[in-house]
Amino acid sequence: MAIAVGALFLGVPTVPCEAVRPGSLVELQAVGFDMSLLQAIQNAAASADTDVATLLRKCKILAARLGSQEFSAWVDMELNGYPAEQPVPTYRRLVTGWWARFFGDWNVERTAIPDSIVPEAYREKLRWTEIREGVAGIQDFASANSYARIEHPELIPSVQGKLYPSLGCINVWAEISSNDFAQLISAIKNRVLDFAIALETENPDAGEGPVNSKPISEDRLFPIVNNYFGQVGNVAQGSHSFHQTANLGIQPGDLEAVKKFLLAENVSPHDVQELEDAVRADKGRFGPRVQAWLGKMAVVSVEIGKGVAIQSITAAIKAHYGIH
Repeated sequence: MAIAVGALFLGVPTVPCEAVRPGSLVELQAVGFDMSLLQAIQNAAASADTDVATLLRKCKILAARLGSQEFSAWVDMELNGYPAEQPVPTYRRLVTGWWARFFGDWNVERTAIPDSIVPEAYREKLRWTEIREGVAGIQDFASANSYARIEHPELIPSVQGKLYPSLGCINVWAEISSNDFAQLISAIKNRVLDFAIALETENPDAGEGPVNSKPISEDRLFPIVNNYFGQVGNVAQGSHSFHQTANLGIQPGDLEAVKKFLLAENVSPHDVQELEDAVRADKGRFGPRVQAWLGKMAVVSVEIGKGVAIQSITAAIKAHYGIH
């Protein structure tokens, strides 16, 4: 016979058995026990159902009580995202599959890119993608039965003319599966869980004092924080993030709209004229002259650090040719 937890304890509110998970906060409170912050964090980190942003907010409280700026900085970046100048932890570097799309007299919608056709300087970029978004967006991807697609137009010149010499490469992108994002979320929970256990070993009441009470001395706390979260604040080069291209309002065949858009993107009038000449030479096709112009612009964008600009330029050319 099922009875309510707490029914055997006089004066303790009863909780139906069906509503209680073993070891949960509800169970412990139901039988008259208060859970410490460290225990609450451990319980949340060990649960498959925990929203990781909620877990990190508990960690933010813990960081304030510990007086640890390093731990607080890690929590903030996990919640809000890592800035471009900040190296990401290794668990945020996901191995990716790379793909390309080709267009011309016939189309190839999706084909894998082998390392062998990519210049050595770019091969490191092909091995993984750094994920800099906050955990809320990552958790959404982890919950979806799909994948994230991250455009990399700066790699188009490296692929152009290699796999299908008669076709123009119009997209290069990385794909990351929802399982990979789920592993990233799991890595965050594991790290928090291990850290909370280490703190409890050092001082079981480490999370119970007021803000900046420093229940663990700095010389004891810093090595623990550094062991699980590394040093925050080093500078790194390069980053990848999810982005979308807005609707440009360019209709198929509207070359004048393309020219206006390119000039607004600070493409030089000389380069815009070169594109117009290329479009006319290719006689309405996404032909070799336009492909060569696009490849040139991609190289220039990489050299001056305008990866997002070349993505917009590519989108404008695709809109002109009605490529979706």
